[in-house]
Amino acid sequence: MKKLFSHGYNLQIKAMLYVHTSIFIINFVYILKYIIMKKGLLILLVAVLAVVSSCSKDAKINRRLDGEWKVVSIGGVVPEATESYVMKFIKEDKLTGNGTFTYTYLSQSFTDAFTYSVLDQKITLVIDGTADILSVTKYEKDRMEMIDTDGDLWILDPK
Repeated sequence: MKKLFSHGYNLQIKAMLYVHTSIFIINFVYILKYIIMKKGLLILLVAVLAVVSSCSKDAKINRRLDGEWKVVSIGGVVPEATESYVMKFIKEDKLTGNGTFTYTYLSQSFTDAFTYSVLDQKITLVIDGTADILSVTKYEKDRMEMIDTDGDLWILDPK
């Protein structure tokens, strides 16, 4: 009788182990699905935040651009005392605007109108049908720095 009882006890333990193992596996799979779902949500959240932060940086650049800026130097070259460059940006909406580029030399001024847009921290200026792209590297209230397609650094101060 003792042998039968111990054999039954072994079956009972095996059955309990089977049930616990099954529950563990089911819980493990459930937790894995949960983690994958959370990871997917996390990746989606990071992507959305990247887009939103990029848009907000562009809008901030456009807000800071609004107004008149004196060109301090282009590619490390400072304008001579007899010349000056002034860019006037007029913000139209969140990411676009228009303006004027005024060049003064020996008391004679020349002005060109332009339109512009800001996207991915780059300003696309369209002057006389030609587009120039400036990559913004610094945008503060007291200084704006950007690099043109030739690699020259433009430094602008508010006028």
